[in-house]
Amino acid sequence: MATYKEIIAKLVKDWDCPDMMQAQKDNGAKIPFSSPLLNYATHGGVPRNGITEFHGVNGGGKSTTSLDVCHNACILFQQEFEEEVSDLRNKVAAGKKEFAGPLEDLIDRGPKKILYVDLEHSFDYTWAGKMGIVEGDIDVMQPPNVAAETILQSVQNLIETDELGLVVLDS
Repeated sequence: MATYKEIIAKLVKDWDCPDMMQAQKDNGAKIPFSSPLLNYATHGGVPRNGITEFHGVNGGGKSTTSLDVCHNACILFQQEFEEEVSDLRNKVAAGKKEFAGPLEDLIDRGPKKILYVDLEHSFDYTWAGKMGIVEGDIDVMQPPNVAAETILQSVQNLIETDELGLVVLDS
């Protein structure tokens, strides 16, 4: 019978993954909650470039929490956009004309977008406003009664544009 270390060594070799047993020191960028307690419990918020699921009873605050994340993402994406525009403008001003085109493209695109897919058609703009979201800050999609696969493929296509920074699927 093989030992623990022998099995791990074989897996590392078979999978050609020498760092498989090295824990990540940086868990990546996150979108914070407004609640310090939630930020503490989640080590800083909702991970970017990942999937986070909220589940619980009806009326338990899942949609409200999602709107909170959307609001904070709006602020974060606007800050990142302004920093990137400033950086590119400085490069253009320093005589690096090759950055003029990317600057113009970035300004045309704007900050990362937020897509809120409301599968139950229950999105409440009044409540979103109380959460700090101004109409137009997020795009709310309310798909018709079509197959889930069709909706998910459409969302995947939108993600692949690299213009989205956050997608919320509210079912």
